[in-house]
Amino acid sequence: MEMCVIKRGYGSRIPFGPEGRRVGDAVKPMQVRTIELKYREDELERYKPLHNFAIDNLPKAVDGPDGGKIAAFDMKHWRSLKHYSTWLGFEYLLKFHVDKLQDFREDRYFTLRSLAAFICEHNPGVQPPGGSLTDLLQWFANGSPKLRWMCWVLAELTVKRREKMVIWVQFPWQQELLYLFIKEFGIDVRQYHSGLGSRERQQLVRNFHEKPHKAMVLIGSYSVNSCGLNLHGYCRKVLIFEPGPSSPVEFQAIGRVYRIGQEQTVRVIRLYLQQSWNEWEEGNGLVKELPALMAELNMNIFGANEDPDADPAVSLGDRDISIKRYVLFDNRLVPAEERPGLEALSTEELLKHISRMLKDQRNFRSKLRKQL
Repeated sequence: MEMCVIKRGYGSRIPFGPEGRRVGDAVKPMQVRTIELKYREDELERYKPLHNFAIDNLPKAVDGPDGGKIAAFDMKHWRSLKHYSTWLGFEYLLKFHVDKLQDFREDRYFTLRSLAAFICEHNPGVQPPGGSLTDLLQWFANGSPKLRWMCWVLAELTVKRREKMVIWVQFPWQQELLYLFIKEFGIDVRQYHSGLGSRERQQLVRNFHEKPHKAMVLIGSYSVNSCGLNLHGYCRKVLIFEPGPSSPVEFQAIGRVYRIGQEQTVRVIRLYLQQSWNEWEEGNGLVKELPALMAELNMNIFGANEDPDADPAVSLGDRDISIKRYVLFDNRLVPAEERPGLEALSTEELLKHISRMLKDQRNFRSKLRKQL
């Protein structure tokens, strides 16, 4: 028996065949835009030693399936790299366990200023923020191009237009920071996190999905199961603040809003921070997506169905199953719909770039193994 990939998506037809109805016919269009951000020079100088220390300590030896040792990521330093792309100030918070975060969440009077005071109390060298709200927001926005950009999004979409939004991150500390930060704008913001009971989660989803003026911003985590949630009632905006652990997981998160029953065009904004761990995540995500990409490859590359007994009317070579279109932007692969002015790569060119990315991934893992 040979391994194969069976893929069903919005382009699939039920029943199978040209006469079947496309699953995606009942779904409104989706627009995806990637916003590329950069550290300021002073932020980059602060980020480099944090990044290098985490990278140097990232690999560790673990027992392999054959009894030998294999290289794996140390989760502590992997989490650090993931957090630094959100806010450099996490270097002061990651030493505290999640139970401290739980204390913050249980304190109804805990605010962004309380978090700043907590950081300064446990890190005497850190200067506290000024007394105004502007000083407080700037204190946290320093060290985070993503937080600075999110301020504009909140002002334009949530405050001015009164539109709901779902924001996706990976870890609880990231959720808490965004929650406290957004709360200072006077916005009704909620978290969908593991500390909520089943009834609390149901009530939260009901408020966001069914009530137009309640829970204007919902912060979700890829780590908390949200499969099947309906969040599209009054929401059409999705902010991918941090990339998902894989493309399918990220698309599953987007699917809470982009789903059958959505009556408006869904707009997805992805934040990408250059010269950060996001670069590795972007390449690794595409490598993980290779099986699905291979399932979509135009069969003309491999040849059509040459079985002499096959019905020529269902020859795979005549079907429109070409690979998803990509363009090359800033020396990385980007979905063509995000850069409409650029010419899409041919299948052969795309395969060459994927091959180069695989080689880079192998070199990176080889480097980690040598550090052991």
